[in-house]
Amino acid sequence: GTGIAGGDSGESGRRVRINGAAARSSEDMLEWLRVVWLTPAMDGLFPGPAADRRRFLDRLVLAIDPAHGQRALDYEKAMRGRHPLLTEGSRDG
Repeated sequence: GTGIAGGDSGESGRRVRINGAAARSSEDMLEWLRVVWLTPAMDGLFPGPAADRRRFLDRLVLAIDPAHGQRALDYEKAMRGRHPLLTEGSRDG
């Protein structure tokens, strides 16, 4: 469960325990908890820009597969590197 506990040094804060053991980080909770939601503010998501839909789907997959975060970052990095190569190639042509 969760709760607020005082430490030995007098500090307090939220503590999370999973199966009786203290969670080391919020990422530990990803093994047990998956949350996905749609809100009214997202009503422009589907008719809107493709980048917004891609970002939403990346977050959706991240909720199921935590390793997807690194793959999404790698993809974005490759896409940023692709643009200069394409513009350079068009000048050569």
